[in-house]
Amino acid sequence: MKLWSKEYKHCVECGTRQRAHHAQGLCKTCYARMYNRLPAVRAQKHEYYRENAKARKRYSKQYYQAHQDERLAYAKNYREAHPDKIRAHEKKRVGTRLAYCHEWRRRNRDHVNAYNRRWKREHPQEVRDRVRLEAMRRRSAEGSFSEEQLNGRWQLFGGLCYICGVEATQTDHVIAVANGGSNWPSNLRPICAECNGRKGAEPWKGGIYQWATPMPTL
Repeated sequence: MKLWSKEYKHCVECGTRQRAHHAQGLCKTCYARMYNRLPAVRAQKHEYYRENAKARKRYSKQYYQAHQDERLAYAKNYREAHPDKIRAHEKKRVGTRLAYCHEWRRRNRDHVNAYNRRWKREHPQEVRDRVRLEAMRRRSAEGSFSEEQLNGRWQLFGGLCYICGVEATQTDHVIAVANGGSNWPSNLRPICAECNGRKGAEPWKGGIYQWATPMPTL
């Protein structure tokens, strides 16, 4: 089938000028015929790809090696000509990957917890070093708070996790100490263990994380 071009004023399949153009340069009759056979064509292509997967990969590799400079130059020119599109694509790709990782960890929580416990048992020295480093960071961070101020922060959020709204069990630094966060009361909020583990050192952006349910209005 010929590719559609605006210069065609007739059906590119049967060549008639008596039928009105419908889509893709085809008259209604030819378009309906093509549409009806699409499932069979797709199935035939998929079967061909499965049967010739190794040959297709080998051909693609040989073609790239033979035209490597040309493909690299094209990719470089495309990135320079479409920086916004490249940034949007990378942002979407990274976001999709993070969402997949969060969902996988949620669905395989028992497996992840068992792996973490096994890793801690096998690497006790590294665990002690991490705990010691975190304690040093907290002690050297700017600011301080009293027990009354911390209780006031918990009462402000009703003792609920500020991300998902369930009962809080820990206190979180909204801006992590590892990222320059302080120990001032304004940087402290109640959080549940699950959200604290998933948030890690990510900065709080004022919204609800993808894995969290909306926090009830206080």
